[in-house]
Amino acid sequence: MRIAYFYNEEWEKEFVSSRFPEDSFNFFKGSTVDNPDAVDTDADVLSVFVNSKVDGALLDKFPKARLIAARSTGFDHIDVAEVVRRGGVTANVPTYGEHTVAEFAMALLLSLSRRIYDAYRRIETTGSFSQDGLRGFDLRGRTIGVVGTGHIGAHMIKMARGFDMNVIAFDVHQNEELAAQLGFRYVSFDDLLAGSDVISLHAPYNPHTHHMINQDNVGKIKRGAYIINTARGGLIDTAALVRGLEEGI
Repeated sequence: MRIAYFYNEEWEKEFVSSRFPEDSFNFFKGSTVDNPDAVDTDADVLSVFVNSKVDGALLDKFPKARLIAARSTGFDHIDVAEVVRRGGVTANVPTYGEHTVAEFAMALLLSLSRRIYDAYRRIETTGSFSQDGLRGFDLRGRTIGVVGTGHIGAHMIKMARGFDMNVIAFDVHQNEELAAQLGFRYVSFDDLLAGSDVISLHAPYNPHTHHMINQDNVGKIKRGAYIINTARGGLIDTAALVRGLEEGI
């Protein structure tokens, strides 16, 4: 099998070659965007990361590729319908970074609740270790609304429960067994916006989740709530969010 592999770091070449010794590789440094002239008319597989765009124009340059392997959880950078039209399939890694992303989201929350970045900037710019104006808040007893209860969202819920937070969640595919196991409850999206002190987004990006937070519902967000988005930026209408911040809603 011949694999066209778009890589970001040098170690990847030796790693994947050693794992698939019977296959041949054609390595391209960077993304498909970085390599507009990349062509391989014999490749059976096209392996890409999230920084690569896969559409009809690219697939024309890899006409035999029938498997598009996304080395990520999200696959919004791939025109899946076009892949199917050409008789191919798209594969992703549902558990990619499930702990990593959830821990990063929790780190952002702790940075907000404990004013860590504000304290760092004060010391860096003024040399002052004064605590004035840096009082944070406890997570215990606060309500976090988790949007998307897949692998990453579930890990975020586990950590939030470890901080004695109340957890509510929204997902179009509700997992009541998981809710009972982790101790959270599902609510409507509007109720989550209105009832959360912290909103953490862990939904995939697709036409249904595009601008989940928008001009129509930004005003429903609880006043003073924090939004943490470690998913795709397209889940939020930036203009609506800016309006919400400026108007204090």
